[in-house]
Amino acid sequence: MAWLLDPRTRRGLPLTDDLVLSLLEDGNCSDLELDDADVEEFVPPLAENEVTASDKELGIPELIPSQLGVKRSATSLQDNAVAGPSTKRRKQVQPVIDAVKQGCNKILRTPGRFSVDEQMIPFTGKCYLRQLVKNKPRPVGLKNFVVTTSEGLMIDFEIYYGNNPVLSHPLGLGPAVVFRLIQSVPPGSCIFFDRYFTTIPLLDELKRLGYHGTGTIMVNRIPDRQQISFKEDQKMRRGDIDQRVSNGIVLVKWKDNKAVFTASNCTGGTAINNIKQYDKSAKCYIDVDAPKIVTSYNTFMGGVDVLDQSMEYYRTYMKTRKWTLKVILHFMDLAVVNAWRLYRCDSLAKGIPKNRIQDLLAFRFEIAETFMNTPDRDRLQSTPLVEIQVKQI
Repeated sequence: MAWLLDPRTRRGLPLTDDLVLSLLEDGNCSDLELDDADVEEFVPPLAENEVTASDKELGIPELIPSQLGVKRSATSLQDNAVAGPSTKRRKQVQPVIDAVKQGCNKILRTPGRFSVDEQMIPFTGKCYLRQLVKNKPRPVGLKNFVVTTSEGLMIDFEIYYGNNPVLSHPLGLGPAVVFRLIQSVPPGSCIFFDRYFTTIPLLDELKRLGYHGTGTIMVNRIPDRQQISFKEDQKMRRGDIDQRVSNGIVLVKWKDNKAVFTASNCTGGTAINNIKQYDKSAKCYIDVDAPKIVTSYNTFMGGVDVLDQSMEYYRTYMKTRKWTLKVILHFMDLAVVNAWRLYRCDSLAKGIPKNRIQDLLAFRFEIAETFMNTPDRDRLQSTPLVEIQVKQI
């Protein structure tokens, strides 16, 4: 029999012919005058395989999820209807990410020079987080924003997965990444980043927060660039410098093989250094004048590249279609490289000779031997409740 739920009394009404005619005439079941004899308590129908209290009294056991047609892999403590499938997949690798972040938070931080850049987690399979970043050794994979010291020691990171509230800022994604990562950097430090992140409002905000910032910048991100007149590229020779200063922000145009624009709130272009650059026509290295802002950027910006290079030496390789497994292996390698970098820094600080300091390969072998010599642990036994249910069934 069909039922109708009365919104006033919250009770079920049998859907009779007289009730249908009254609804068609009035259109509101809450105003109908019904006798108590015509109203019955609404009892929703039982779902498939559902057990009632009376069934329990008869000795019918409750069924476990595997017998209800639900896969064991589909069970989760998270409300998937609210979180969505994408959040559920990220939760599978979140414990590993949190463990690496907790290890990074224990690193001693002092004001110094840090670099912010992108890092790729290589994966070419099907994944909604997959990105393409050109000019990278591994251009396809998951994008990970990293802040490291100038020597390559990772301090903090943030994985990019689209609509991330942590990486939302009125100035855009690039400045949002910098503001998120400098939360792990002490004030008074100098932050280096490339043109993907650099904007003039970002440098102003960093100056207000007590940070120094330097980076290359795109020409279209320079405000009022029509009023700022730089020398034309054709009129500049190799090593020429053109500088503009406004409100504590320095813009420098330097001509190498091509024109390079840099911006900073702490370093200018008046100090000149000589660097060695290759000349194609002479087929040899020649001395070229370069401003201090360029030499500082080239010296301290490569921290993330040093980290990537160390990971590529002995990266754990496994052919799989699961991106979650690739993320776990990537962060395991990342943790090993970061631990080796800390070990190397501590050894040098203690005055240990370099020939007695383990290289990365020996360090990884020692970790593997430690895990192999760890005593075996007994597997977890099934709980008594599950055993009882299985016996009843």
